[in-house]
Amino acid sequence: MALRLVLALLVCGTAVPATSAARLSRPPPTTCLTSQHGAVPSTSDYQTAALQAAIDACSDRCGTVVVDLPGAYLTAALRLTDCVHLQLPAGVTLLAGDKREDYPGPQSEWYLLQFVKCDKCSLSGEGAIDGRARHWLAAAPSEGNSGRQIQAAKALEGQASLSVLQGEGQREALQASGDDPPRKKVHNWQDASCPNSDECRPRLLGVLDSGDVKISGITLTDPVYWALHVWRGVRVVIDGVTIRGDRGIPNTDGIDVDGSRYVTIRNVDIDTADDAIAVKATGKWPTSHVTVTGSKDGGDVSHVVFSNIAVSTRYTDSSWWGAAEPIYITAVPRTAGTKVGKASDIAFRDITVTAENGLFIQGGPLGGGPGHLLHTPFSLYGLVLQRIRITQEKRSNYAGGCQDLRPSSNGTEPHAASATPHANLAATDAEVGWWPAGLDCASGTTAPIWLSGAERVELTDVYVERKEPWRHDWRRGAWLDSYNLRAVKQTRVTVV
Repeated sequence: MALRLVLALLVCGTAVPATSAARLSRPPPTTCLTSQHGAVPSTSDYQTAALQAAIDACSDRCGTVVVDLPGAYLTAALRLTDCVHLQLPAGVTLLAGDKREDYPGPQSEWYLLQFVKCDKCSLSGEGAIDGRARHWLAAAPSEGNSGRQIQAAKALEGQASLSVLQGEGQREALQASGDDPPRKKVHNWQDASCPNSDECRPRLLGVLDSGDVKISGITLTDPVYWALHVWRGVRVVIDGVTIRGDRGIPNTDGIDVDGSRYVTIRNVDIDTADDAIAVKATGKWPTSHVTVTGSKDGGDVSHVVFSNIAVSTRYTDSSWWGAAEPIYITAVPRTAGTKVGKASDIAFRDITVTAENGLFIQGGPLGGGPGHLLHTPFSLYGLVLQRIRITQEKRSNYAGGCQDLRPSSNGTEPHAASATPHANLAATDAEVGWWPAGLDCASGTTAPIWLSGAERVELTDVYVERKEPWRHDWRRGAWLDSYNLRAVKQTRVTVV
């Protein structure tokens, strides 16, 4: 997907690393060259020990670690803590190991590079971190993963920094043709720490329980799972980062912000098979004050601003989640009996869109106990959409026309939105699945603007222009669910 903005309520926390008295007596900052600790470029011999030694040598004095010899470095997980700066100059690539022993501990600790309780740390430079997802492909040779292709992939390791651009021409050609690569099968580790057995793969970069961290300039390429995860972070800046993933590999999110506060994302360029930027909250850890410029299961998201963004989306095969929605905001249970959280004070301003589908905003009643649904607050509150311009045009060879709430599903068969969707309002949300089926392709489930289950929504200067003929089964104007909306204000909202 080119860019899909997603708000999903999920799992996380917040922590501000304290500045210890010991830190006040640190020696002056220093520079640690990895070559002086024995690190040399190699695509076959692990350089983990030497790289970690250089990091440890600088971490107690807020020093700067420089990977000074150009080339590719095969490494297992590296840990940055205390206070340290890591520089990856142009021509330097860290290659992710793909063995289970390369990532000690449970799944929550599987990152190639992780900042843990790191105060005033940074990662910078024009180098790259390569997740080598190509080594995780589980397809048989008859399915396109031939021995010759495997040898070619290994040969590329000698020029690992070039893998950043690998496939850009093919990517552009696929976008132009509207065709998609097939969803690829990947290996997953068998590990008891994985709640989902089909997502047992390591992430690339994690900022965990850390504050005042800046990630800038680098490229994250070929991740096999999430590329960049900010978890319980405070005052984190992500600037000028490029993320490129294989469009055939699932769960390769670009940036996931979870349970964090005061996070700024700017000047990023993301192209992956899953969410470009996902803002989440899980458990008792809220997410707030997230700014993006130029979830699920009981968490809350608040005070988030998306501004000055160009979005391009298109339909894909239905095996992939999503229906080409350029702006997608949901707060619905994942399964029956799940307590949903709340998303509030979310703003989208100055967004320019070229897409095959429209805005999709779907919330519902909070709570889970007895009571009439009309008397409960909604899971979406205080949404602002200002100066949104959408051009709808054909961009793929897929028909579309579906509403996609996946992975959430009420467990029922899909039904038409127009077929008495509010017949069960007198029941409790514990008794019926009030939210739609996961994937619903019935007539009337697609609209240029879809709004349901929200309170205090402002739509100002929203313009939708459709370049293609309207399909008979699509709604031709904004669909505002009068049964499940309160205090909606529209100013200069146009659909043509």
